[in-house]
Amino acid sequence: MSFLDETIGDRFRRKMSENPFIIPGTVGIVYGMYRMSKTLLAGDSRAFQGAQRVRIGWQAFVLAAFVGGAVYSQTIGATPAALPLPSPPKTAHHPS
Repeated sequence: MSFLDETIGDRFRRKMSENPFIIPGTVGIVYGMYRMSKTLLAGDSRAFQGAQRVRIGWQAFVLAAFVGGAVYSQTIGATPAALPLPSPPKTAHHPS
């Protein structure tokens, strides 16, 4: 399947299967930014700082999920065909 044949729904499902934590984390970042704008307009500096912490926490979560997904796909998640097979141990065969 080429990228031209992929619908938006297909791409969303593929991305969620590749790294399922990125999209919910991005939603959390957007929520933190929404809270920041709401509290900034209200003039509540204490709640604004709390909203900044929420946003930064979600950004750290997404970064950790991205790095973790990349490490996982490079090591554990690699397809069995891509992994080199260990060579069998060499044993001396003695005819009996």
